[in-house]
Amino acid sequence: MHTPTWYFINNNLGFSLNTLGKFDEGEQFCRAAIAIDAQRPNGFKNLGIALCGQGRFAEAVSLLAPGRAAAPREPMLACNLGRALASLGRMAEASEAFNAAIKLRPDFVDARFEAAQLLHRTGKFEDAEKGFRQLLR
Repeated sequence: MHTPTWYFINNNLGFSLNTLGKFDEGEQFCRAAIAIDAQRPNGFKNLGIALCGQGRFAEAVSLLAPGRAAAPREPMLACNLGRALASLGRMAEASEAFNAAIKLRPDFVDARFEAAQLLHRTGKFEDAEKGFRQLLR
């Protein structure tokens, strides 16, 4: 089997395990995918999910930030980085990450939801209301 196929097998298995809540096992396969091809953003996205699922938010940020720099046009990386940053209480940076994801893909519901959630968590209730209402349109 050629290298891209091995990448996709490892990455997709890691993604599937994450979806099942088996984050520690998913982490292993995501790391294997990145070792095969560190130029593809999906391995970083899925590893970030695995690390966050294990409560390892600082480690997720340390991985997602360089992954985001390597793939600046990938909105899911920005959104996942924002989630990890918010979990660490780094709200301003999280807001920047969510807004970057929205700018890249204006119809990205997850990023818009996370941005509105963050506004609510930081006491900006009127802005949060506007954000949630926009999601209903």
